[in-house]
Amino acid sequence: MEDDSQSENDISGNDNNVDWSTENTQDSMEDITDSESDEFDENVYLRMALTEWASHGVSKRKVNRLLSLLRKVHPELPKTYVTLLNTPKTTAVSEIDNGHVWYKGIKRNLDSFLTQKYLNTHGQIRLDISIDRLPLDSCGKLHFWPILGSLADKTCEPFIISVYFGTESKPSTLEQFLEEFIEEMEELSTNGFEFNGHVYDVSIHNFICDAPARSFVKCTIGHNGLFSCEKCEVEGEWYHNRIVYLNNGQKRTDQSFIDRRNPEHHQGLSPLEERLNVRMISQFRLEYLHLVCIGVMKRFLMRLLEIRNRGKLRDENIEAFKNTSAWIGQFIPREFNRKPYRFKKVAHLKATELRRFLLYDGVKIMKDHTPNRIYHTFLLLYCSIYILASPLLVQNIAMRNAAKEFLNLFIQSSSHVFSRDFVVFNVHGLIHLVDECDEHGSLDSFSAFPYENYLKTIKQSLRSGYHPLQQLARRDAETNGRLSKPKNIIEGIQLTGNHIDSNETVQGEHYTMLTSNKFTLSCVVPDHCFKTENGSVVLLRNIVHSEDNVVILRGQRFQIQNNYYQYPMDSSLIGIVLVSQLDETVRSWEMNCAIMKCVLIPENKESYLCIPLAHSPSGILWLLSF
Repeated sequence: MEDDSQSENDISGNDNNVDWSTENTQDSMEDITDSESDEFDENVYLRMALTEWASHGVSKRKVNRLLSLLRKVHPELPKTYVTLLNTPKTTAVSEIDNGHVWYKGIKRNLDSFLTQKYLNTHGQIRLDISIDRLPLDSCGKLHFWPILGSLADKTCEPFIISVYFGTESKPSTLEQFLEEFIEEMEELSTNGFEFNGHVYDVSIHNFICDAPARSFVKCTIGHNGLFSCEKCEVEGEWYHNRIVYLNNGQKRTDQSFIDRRNPEHHQGLSPLEERLNVRMISQFRLEYLHLVCIGVMKRFLMRLLEIRNRGKLRDENIEAFKNTSAWIGQFIPREFNRKPYRFKKVAHLKATELRRFLLYDGVKIMKDHTPNRIYHTFLLLYCSIYILASPLLVQNIAMRNAAKEFLNLFIQSSSHVFSRDFVVFNVHGLIHLVDECDEHGSLDSFSAFPYENYLKTIKQSLRSGYHPLQQLARRDAETNGRLSKPKNIIEGIQLTGNHIDSNETVQGEHYTMLTSNKFTLSCVVPDHCFKTENGSVVLLRNIVHSEDNVVILRGQRFQIQNNYYQYPMDSSLIGIVLVSQLDETVRSWEMNCAIMKCVLIPENKESYLCIPLAHSPSGILWLLSF
């Protein structure tokens, strides 16, 4: 146990990491007020509100100053930040060979995150585990290696199980790094977890890690090795100072891994395999944040825009490419945190931006500013990933087979467009992506996006570089294990924004915005387009809550739908269409019909590209209830 109560006392007004937005605080305060009784206790509310505010990165000095001012009229308030947030004075940090480890544990998180509803539905506890490296400084000298967990069906945000801190790129000893995690999992696997008087089985569902982390915890060669592919035994070959994978090999299986059928792939025996009997092939996912978005899409754009090669665009085309990207930003709906902009370097693009480009605005930009051979190569990747990202389309075996064919063709085509040295580890991994979806559903079902977002939250919770591991443990304790506040889930729908329309013929209360826990529709660009269950593309003009308590969407539908592209398949087969000729008649759709929100981008003065949201639950047809 280390006493580190003084470790942050000298941080004076350092609010570089403070999120000054009030969105999270407002959501949490709404939860507080909603749960109150009729007898509203102002003193209790004030303390809860201060605790909520102080837990979002505000410096100790500012909190203490505010408390000293408020105590003149509210003497019941605590004097200091530490008392207000119940900050622990000591943290259980242990030392290992080349760093330190804080082990929080699995049980403590289950106590906070489990619900009886989850257990009634699933009857057991299945955990997804993510292990990744988190650099803490720009020099790359300080690192966290967190072990994060989440319930397998993603009903909660990730939680911290353990964190290693050190100056080396990774822990020197895998056994020490995983020791406490393995011990607790052994105990839970044997005895289960007791909740509300019942004992439930606990197991690991998947490991969701990037390639270096998978190599580290599996004790296999890295992604630059000749036999590095984790799903097949293909041997790479050197080409232009890179290892490329131009073929496919015999599939790896859990048994072939145990038998060491391909000894060049192995570097040792992982404690996960030795002690937990983890299935080292079938329980490790190829997740698409690192494989597709960063590994393939970023590589594709760098070859197209920056690296001198036979596929690079002319300078004037690059300028037009980036200008169109910035122009499209005004048509991207609010479900996207990062809108397109005129980026300078592809390396600066985040994974969420690369995903948005790949699934939505990229198809328009590539069509307008690249030669057909490059555009058609992109379409092979675009169609396949759109299918695999859609919770609806991925259920269709014919669609998955098409995606598999397109990905193989993409690898072949890209090697001709950009040269054979394009087909490195991640590009080869596309061959195996459909197999992952065959077993586990859409790409977001085993995505690293939630964990990457949580890594950012972990980093933002630190106030300085002094004892970062102890700081993290205290921030976690102050927020009861919820460094990021869960999103405020609205049951049913919420109507806001009074709408005055003198031409409206339907009687009732009129609104401009409809918000659900799935998506938001509005009467203004860019949140005004949706698709109905029968395929009509509609622009929302009004939302009416009728006198008989029915919510009605009033809008105009496009009368003509055509394919936006016909290679490698008709775009309409996956719901992507070119729409035109807006009907002058305003029609009604009651909320007992299923709808999905769409991205609508002008193609010219008369027609629009319509792309249903596919990469999240928003892409599913939702039957909304009021």
